[in-house]
Amino acid sequence: MKSFIYILLIVCFNIQNNYSQWILQTSGVTGYLWSVFFVDTSEGFCVGENGTILKTTDGGTIWNSMYCPINENLLDIFFVDSSIGYIVGNSGTILKTTNGGESWNAQTSGYNA
Repeated sequence: MKSFIYILLIVCFNIQNNYSQWILQTSGVTGYLWSVFFVDTSEGFCVGENGTILKTTDGGTIWNSMYCPINENLLDIFFVDSSIGYIVGNSGTILKTTNGGESWNAQTSGYNA
């Protein structure tokens, strides 16, 4: 019976370790962040308040601010592939990159708020 309890404790401990892999990261910004998208296991982007665009190249350990051509709240980000990505935000904001997020260009959405 003791060996069964030890095995059960080991299994529970391993399950706990396998599913508790969230680690708090520091973004370096004080505004709200609303969306994150990883192109691969290393490179990811995060968008948020007042035109905030952050980029990581080390899986999320360090986040660097990217230039944003507008000052609207950015709500979501998605990449089609490693080069082409889109950001949407308030007031019909659409931004597009064709160079992996190095620069972002405003797109016309046809929506005026």
